[in-house]
Amino acid sequence: PPARQTTMVALGWVVLGMIVVQVGFGGYGIMVKKFAQDANVNQLVFSLYRDLFCFPLVVIAAVVLEGKLYLPRLNELPLFLALGLTGMLGNQLLYIMGIYDSTPNIASVYQPAIPIWTALFVMIFNVEPRPDMRTVAGWLKVFGILVGTGGAIVIILERPTDNSTAKNMLLGNIFLLGNTASMGIYVVLQKVFIFNRSTKTGVPSRWATLPLHVTAWSYMFGALSMATASLYYVFGGGVTSSSFDTATNTTSTSNIFVPPKEVIPPLVYAVFVSSGLCYGLLSWANRLVPSTFVTAFWPLQVVVTVILSKVVFDDSLVAAQYAGAAMIIAGLLAVTWSTSIPPPAVPDEHKGLLVNTPGHED
Repeated sequence: PPARQTTMVALGWVVLGMIVVQVGFGGYGIMVKKFAQDANVNQLVFSLYRDLFCFPLVVIAAVVLEGKLYLPRLNELPLFLALGLTGMLGNQLLYIMGIYDSTPNIASVYQPAIPIWTALFVMIFNVEPRPDMRTVAGWLKVFGILVGTGGAIVIILERPTDNSTAKNMLLGNIFLLGNTASMGIYVVLQKVFIFNRSTKTGVPSRWATLPLHVTAWSYMFGALSMATASLYYVFGGGVTSSSFDTATNTTSTSNIFVPPKEVIPPLVYAVFVSSGLCYGLLSWANRLVPSTFVTAFWPLQVVVTVILSKVVFDDSLVAAQYAGAAMIIAGLLAVTWSTSIPPPAVPDEHKGLLVNTPGHED
């Protein structure tokens, strides 16, 4: 039928868009490692510039695609502050810090943990009912969370023999766990207070149909929080940094707030591809398909990053890290599968006894 053909075409565009998103995210880690770290760019300052330049870009996109500019009310500012602290400050800053102290490969294998963190948080905060262990879906969800957590532990335990490298790698793994957990909290906050608020209060949020505006104001507060954190360098930590050039055997100093020209490629990539394009496509896809379908594409980022790392750095994972990555991906698939299984049918004579439960809609 024509309607089904239209649906399949739309689904095809969503699949293509999600592939582009994961390729874009995978390339971001490579760009940061190749250019920003080699140029000794401060992680906080890089993240600050990313959000400062991205905020007006997303605002323009929101006005064009969502009709006009919507400003947050005073009582809505704490929500956007929380979104900025988790989705931008915590997520983006801890990611780049993790990249600096590990590798793009390791950073990529942690990203499929985001849906697992999300499933865990919605259970902890009672956003959705806890798994019913009398059903296959309940067992799958618990299995997925445990296996994904085990995979992260396996990756952390695989440490280099050199003590200084091992210490940096451990810090990098901790930062990446914080990065994925922050993104999980960000998603749950959006779910509870914006997209699913009507199930709790009966009154839908005015932002529920404005995903680009939600992203834009989150970016604004992310930039403000990073600017506040960067005051540490102004008043206490110092605004200069030193770098040693092995080619000339000389040491040079520079102002950390004046990035070198080498940082332009990853910054442009971060603003237009990782933030503007990828976050825009994610928001667009979330309006068309279930979020579980969107997050199911995250393991593709691992494949993209491993291939790019091999080409650019001649870097690859060791056997234990591949095993940990496989466990994280298996956990993700189990959690995703559990959310796609419909609840058991209720006999007709019991339907009158049903009441709405948190996290479920009629």
